[in-house]
Amino acid sequence: MANFKEHIDVWYKYIKADIKETEEGSWVLAGREAEDLLGNIVDDHYQFKGSHSFAGKRVFNEDAGHKNKINLIISGSK
Repeated sequence: MANFKEHIDVWYKYIKADIKETEEGSWVLAGREAEDLLGNIVDDHYQFKGSHSFAGKRVFNEDAGHKNKINLIISGSK
């Protein structure tokens, strides 16, 4: 697992990197619009007829050693 200084070194490398802006594809824009729409409908938690949905949650990824964002989690029961 990386220590604090290693995290700062990686962050500094990305800050100093010469990255050219690129135009986002239509699929990226469509995904962003869908996430915004979902966020407006669901908020953080929505319950309907025994089903639950959670938007924008961070879940620990053991393989990567950090949390990843999950856009939508839906659970239900019969």
